[in-house]
Order: sequence, then C-alpha cells, then structure tokens
Amino acid sequence: MEGDELLVHLERTRNRRKPSPETVAAAQAKRLEKLKDYKHSEETKRKQSLALMGKTKGPMTDEHRAAISAGSKGIKKHEGHGDKVRQANIGVVSINKDGVEKKVKRDVLDQFLSEGWQLGGRKRNVQR
Repeated sequence: MEGDELLVHLERTRNRRKPSPETVAAAQAKRLEKLKDYKHSEETKRKQSLALMGKTKGPMTDEHRAAISAGSKGIKKHEGHGDKVRQANIGVVSINKDGVEKKVKRDVLDQFLSEGWQLGGRKRNVQR
C-alpha cells in the first residue's frame, strides 16, 4: 500500500474496536484445541530433518552464555526448591576418570570403581 491507499486504510482501521481479553482467550483456546492431536507426516519430518542437518548445535559462545546468565539473574526459586534438590542428591557420589566427572547412585558405585573410575570430583585448576 502506498500514498492515498495507505491513508484510506489507516482512516478506516483507526477506530476499530480491540477484542476483549475474553474473546482473545476463547479464540486462542479454539486454535490450540485444533492443534492438540496434530501429527506431522513422515514427509514433513524428513524435510525438517534435512533442514536441520549441518547446523551447529555445539557449545555456546561466551556472549550467548553471558546473555542467558543475565536473563536468569534475580529470578527467585520457589519455596521448597532446596528440599527437592537435597532429596534428589541423597545417595549420590561424585566420581571422576580422565578429567570427566559424573555423579552416580551408591548402588552402582562398585561397577564404576571396577571400570577405573575414582571417588571424588575431577581436579580443578583454582586461581588464587
């Protein structure tokens, strides 16, 4: 649209009423209901796979990592978060091998120790 056509369009749409939040929510719910059981066809899945091939997903750049960190600052954990973390780590032990550290449950610890893993976290270079 250019010139007079654009001005006519703006004049016509200027006083248009905005839909109420209830109307917007109902329309959105209707769209979501249609999509709920949607399945991509095998052809579409193949096309999506080909489109993603060769794209790097590797390590984040320092700039991207800093942006994610800045976006997470100041977000409070919900009440009880610490208790859940504590419960998840009960019976978990750190082991390391060749600079790789992992945490495993005590019931499978003997299996890892027999494969050459050592108790404790990996050695870190601490700057002082």
